[in-house]
Amino acid sequence: MEGQLKNGTILTSESGNKYEVVSLLGAGGQGEVYDVKCGGNHYALKWYFKGSATERQKKILETIIAKGSPDESFLWPMELIVPAKSDLYGYIMPLRPKNYKSMMQVESVKNNNQELYVLCKPEKDQNNRILWNFNYYEDDMWETASLDCNNLQIYSNKVGNAEYKDVMLALYMLEELEDSGIGFTECNGDVVSEEKYVGWINQILGTNYSFRKRFNLWENAEWYVENENYEEMYISMEEFLNLIPVNLRYAAGGTELADLMWIINGTSSLLPRDLDPDSYAYDVWKCQRAIQEIFIKNLEDEEEKILSLLQMPRNRRRSIEDSDMKKLAKFTLFLPARIVLFLYTEFTGDNFWEIWRAEKNDLYHDEKMKKYASKELELYRKIFIEGPISPVTTSKFLRQDDYFTFWETPSELVGEENYYISDWDRLYWWGKIEDVEITEEIDIWLKILVKEYEMILKDKELETEDAFSEHIFNTMECLNTLYGRIYLFKELYCEFLNNSYEIRFQAILDLLDKFGEKNKEIGEIYKKYGNREWCLLSKNLKCNRGRMEIKRIIGVMANKELRKKYFGF
Repeated sequence: MEGQLKNGTILTSESGNKYEVVSLLGAGGQGEVYDVKCGGNHYALKWYFKGSATERQKKILETIIAKGSPDESFLWPMELIVPAKSDLYGYIMPLRPKNYKSMMQVESVKNNNQELYVLCKPEKDQNNRILWNFNYYEDDMWETASLDCNNLQIYSNKVGNAEYKDVMLALYMLEELEDSGIGFTECNGDVVSEEKYVGWINQILGTNYSFRKRFNLWENAEWYVENENYEEMYISMEEFLNLIPVNLRYAAGGTELADLMWIINGTSSLLPRDLDPDSYAYDVWKCQRAIQEIFIKNLEDEEEKILSLLQMPRNRRRSIEDSDMKKLAKFTLFLPARIVLFLYTEFTGDNFWEIWRAEKNDLYHDEKMKKYASKELELYRKIFIEGPISPVTTSKFLRQDDYFTFWETPSELVGEENYYISDWDRLYWWGKIEDVEITEEIDIWLKILVKEYEMILKDKELETEDAFSEHIFNTMECLNTLYGRIYLFKELYCEFLNNSYEIRFQAILDLLDKFGEKNKEIGEIYKKYGNREWCLLSKNLKCNRGRMEIKRIIGVMANKELRKKYFGF
């Protein structure tokens, strides 16, 4: 594979260390990863593509580099490489060890000169944290993520763009929902607002979370400007709408929304002929006229007078005698200070958010708002805003269907149905998770599998312990050669070792051998394309029916309850 950087290229980090590019390890959606060396030691260099090498991303990296790695368990950015005459940049991190622990942790087991990778569930480490970076549905590793069981804090770096990403975002969304403060789940700098994440949380935890916090519109927009866009002190319409759940935007309304729409878009749409005299918009327009009259008089101290008015308590504003301010003061009794201040800045051309940040703590908050919305409308909004998000099943939640999911599906597979995760692929969790069901089709397949197994068992000759151990490694090596990334669950592997003289367990390997050979034609397709970066392969290739049948058989055999139900042991 050829990348952006040639082997032998020397790059100097911001600290002055010189790194030599050794080889390209792979590529993903954001950039490429290289093996580089410095002072006799090897490291990984993440080099961003042009579209991903943004100033925002660089600032994020600078922040986490300065913060430092929590401990050596993380593949944490160490230092930046920013060439002087280039728009691109990258960062140095430790090179991933071959036995790196991962989500369903990937562990290495050996027999003589043979090596086998097995999957096991993550466990708490000595620091009471759970670490992972592997996803069963992608058969792929990403950068280490963790859950600190002491404070329930979640951390991740790169999360990919498929199932792993969705699960990580759901974890972050749970953290957002439980947090008493303001903050938003983000991915690549974009706020995540799809209801499916909350729906899946409600499904698997049996909770009744809503998106209520996202409808504190003013509070959220203000926080976003001051924390996310603090350099520009600005929020665009797109950024604002992204804070609101995608399919619940119709429930948003009221004066907060109106204020933000005007602050973002201006008040050019405020035309009296189109306004209801009893509406909030009409009152805002009249307030605008009152401010306009002050500006028409061209008062030298107009700014001082208006700001002074907005800082007065209600009783003083109600009894103000200043002829220039009296008319405007009446509107301050029932309009929020923010909209009055904005109407003023619209005339002056000042940045509303900058002035608001500087003055907001001193401005009045004692207005008595009119009731503009009917009780029926308020109830309608309340139902949708505060009502729990409908549960979303795991299969539906994990469904991948974006533009690149099936991109470049090999011609040999064109015409077959696109692959989507279903209960077929979740049989390992049957009996452990409520939403895994054995459908009529799955039941038929399992019974056919039982018949195949019984036929093998009938003619099976008992292998020696050494022969069976070698059989395990040979079977998995063959399956991996044909299909790629086929793993045993550690618990099943341990069962094999503990029952090496038991013919029923030996027959499981023969069953895998049989189906490996049966589906060999599809396996040959994988061998043609398997030299490409795994994460860039079409889902239809990685999850072809032959390969998935092998994974499903392993999942069934690793589930003791399911195996007992159908196979009797």
